[in-house]
Amino acid sequence: DPLVFQQSFKSQLEYLIIEPLRQLKRISDLSTNVTFPLLIIIDGMDECDGRDVQTNIIYTISDALRDKDLPILFLITSRPEQHLTMTFSSRKVADLLTRLPLDDTYFPDKDIRLFFNDKFTEIKISHPFRHLIDPSWPAADVLENLVEKSSGQFIYASVALNFV
Repeated sequence: DPLVFQQSFKSQLEYLIIEPLRQLKRISDLSTNVTFPLLIIIDGMDECDGRDVQTNIIYTISDALRDKDLPILFLITSRPEQHLTMTFSSRKVADLLTRLPLDDTYFPDKDIRLFFNDKFTEIKISHPFRHLIDPSWPAADVLENLVEKSSGQFIYASVALNFV
C-alpha cells in the first residue's frame, strides 16, 4: 500500500512490522531457519518529530507488545528528556521495559573532551596554516563549552569538528 505512510503510526506499525512478523512466525513454526526474538532499534527517540509524536510512538509500541503474541524486542535510545522519562515510567509502559541508563556508570564528557583534544591536536599538526595556529588553541573555556553542548553525544562532537 503506497499510502501507508499517510496513515497513523499504529497502522504503519501493524502493516509494516506486526503483520509481516506474524506471517514470518507462522512460517518459522514450520522450519528452523528463523530465530526469535527479533530486535528493532529506534535510536534517538528524543529527536523524533515533537513530544506528542514521541509519546505516541512509545505508547503504540507498548500496546503492540502487550496485545500481540510476537517474539520481538525494541531497543529505544534517547536522551533523558522529562516527557520521555515520564512516558517510560507510566504504568502503561514501565512493566514492559528494562532501563539501561548510561549516566549512572558512564561519564561520556571525559571521553568527548579527549576526542576533542585529539582532533584539535591533529588539526594543529596537519593544517596547511598550522604555523598561524596559537599553541593554546582552543581556549579551555571554548573546549568546555563544546563538551557541555555535546550532552554526552559523540555525534555532536563529530559534526561540530566538521566546521572547524
